Amino acid sequence: MERLFGTVATGHLVESGMRTLAVQYTADFAQTVGLQGNDVRAVAGLLSAIVASFRNPVSLEGGQDRVVLSFPRYVPFEHVEAEAVRDGIFAFFAMATRILNGRISIRRERHAGGGERWTLVDEKRWLW
Repeated sequence: MERLFGTVATGHLVESGMRTLAVQYTADFAQTVGLQGNDVRAVAGLLSAIVASFRNPVSLEGGQDRVVLSFPRYVPFEHVEAEAVRDGIFAFFAMATRILNGRISIRRERHAGGGERWTLVDEKRWLW
């Protein structure tokens, strides 16, 4: 897709598709994993379960209002180098977070080895 449309357009296309998938399937995923509540820890648990379903080791650290989700690799996306495309993939998780709780912000940082670190924070105010 990148060769056909370029990196920026591919990022936008992937982002649009991922947001649409999140809108369609977040409730189903939450029900499948037995999500209880919508606080930061519960939302991070759902995101962790999705990332772990791709056979990625995931760790959760934090407390009531802030949780950090880390994973050293991001299968099946470990070979995606362009940040615009990785941001597009992350759009699924950002939209799922937004759907579950409009007070939680989520930020993505990329590790040098291809993994990522996502920080979820209850901002104590409506963000959208």
